Amino acid sequence: MAGSAPNPRGLLRRLAALLIRGPEAPFILADLDELLERDIEQGMAGARAHSRYLRNAVASAYSVARRRTRTRISFGVSWLDVKLSVRMLVKHPGLTAVAVFALAIAIPIGFAPLQLWNSFKTPLPFEDGHEILGIQTWGLDAYVDGARQ
Repeated sequence: MAGSAPNPRGLLRRLAALLIRGPEAPFILADLDELLERDIEQGMAGARAHSRYLRNAVASAYSVARRRTRTRISFGVSWLDVKLSVRMLVKHPGLTAVAVFALAIAIPIGFAPLQLWNSFKTPLPFEDGHEILGIQTWGLDAYVDGARQ
């Protein structure tokens, strides 16, 4: 078999597999193989079908790489999303006012228990305040001339 020609489909498949990486690679490669089979069945010349397969593989690899880069940089939020959200806030001022009011109320309510918890954790501002276990108070009507009855 030294004189046999290499299988162009196998070479194209391996080249495409080298170009396209990631979890979506098997699906893209299967779609490319299906497209190649369809082109050949429809009578497209072998070299032209192989060229189209390779061109689609490079475009898919570029698209996958571009999507990964864009996701890393923008964390899934594009400027188009920001512009559209600002437009919607301006277009519906009543809803915007309700949302701002709800946030203005909800955020302090959410922080109040934390502030209360922190106030119990700090020692009292007295000498040996960390050793005080309880504080008892009496009403002023129990005192007559500075002495307790």
